[in-house]
Amino acid sequence: MQIANGVEGILVAGTTGEGQLMTWDEQIMLIAHTVNSFGNKVKVVGNAGSNCTSEAIKATERGFAVGMNAALHINPYYGKTSLDGLVAHYNSVLSIGPIIIYNIPTRTNQDIPPSVVQNLAQNPNLVGLKECVGNERIKHYTDQGIVVWTGIDKTSHDARWDFGAVGVQSVASNLIPGLMRELMFEGKNATLNSKATPFALACGEKDRVCHVGEGNW
Repeated sequence: MQIANGVEGILVAGTTGEGQLMTWDEQIMLIAHTVNSFGNKVKVVGNAGSNCTSEAIKATERGFAVGMNAALHINPYYGKTSLDGLVAHYNSVLSIGPIIIYNIPTRTNQDIPPSVVQNLAQNPNLVGLKECVGNERIKHYTDQGIVVWTGIDKTSHDARWDFGAVGVQSVASNLIPGLMRELMFEGKNATLNSKATPFALACGEKDRVCHVGEGNW
């Protein structure tokens, strides 16, 4: 359904794909299957992020070995590494191949600040950034020529047309891929955006839905 509606890329085993619940063998298997089945039709991005640098390196190497086009990398979570540590971690995987940095501090509890991104942007293997902090941060990067996808569906229309994002790495696209593609590539359209917003908001609320019908807590 995604490919039939003209999406440019498929992200395998990301947050929505529950890669965090898979073994590395399972993730690499899914990446390989996606490449083998659809790699001639769409770009394949594999989630290879880890809070352990050596694990991130291994996963990245394995993903490229099975043919993915780029690797998505979250920043090391839980340990709250230093800014120098963030740069060192990302440089380790950037030495392997094309990388998309994923900044979502609501999940990692650590923001990747602009100073780190601007440092890493000098590396030709940095494809771009998936940014979930907000549209003002996106504008800060796009003004400098850094490629950014928003990771927030509900503000993706404005991110694309008012703040310079090249697109969205979308949850809602799993439900309404054609509509999301139209929002990203057919020009600014407030009326169409209003139709997509309920889906985007519903996807954003999915984490609030838990254990319905399992009795009292």
